[in-house]
Amino acid sequence: MTLEERQKEFVEIVKQHERLILKVCALYSDAGSDGLKDLYQEAVCALWEAYPSYRGDSRLSTWIFSVTRFTILNQIRKNRLKIIPLESEHEMVAAHSETTIATEELRSALERLQTDEKDMMVMWLEGFDLDEIASAVGMKYGAVATRLTRIKMKLKAMMNPNK
Repeated sequence: MTLEERQKEFVEIVKQHERLILKVCALYSDAGSDGLKDLYQEAVCALWEAYPSYRGDSRLSTWIFSVTRFTILNQIRKNRLKIIPLESEHEMVAAHSETTIATEELRSALERLQTDEKDMMVMWLEGFDLDEIASAVGMKYGAVATRLTRIKMKLKAMMNPNK
């Protein structure tokens, strides 16, 4: 495959998975839309650099999630950015959403989760299956299933404290 063909293929992959990349970036963004854009740019650059190493052992979206998450966490460590998840994404979604209150409640609850819990929930909400989540977070299938059940219960309790 020529470099030009590889570039075209990569651009299509980024277009197809842009929502996932943005969601992961927004999960860790603290600097408004500029911070989100910077993290997105870093993630896409890292994906391009890592693209030749993608072997197809996992679904492409799982690989993209893992590379994006790793890149962002490294940026946070380097720059000591504060983690304020989902702010920018919420602003983008809320402008056109009829479920603004529910979205806000979910965002608020997700912010209170630990980093590994957020990662698993975002992947689950994005439709990843348990095997893919297990692969991305480095846990066994059964452990992921158990943790997700507990995380869902924790979120439910956060969103409905009187029940």
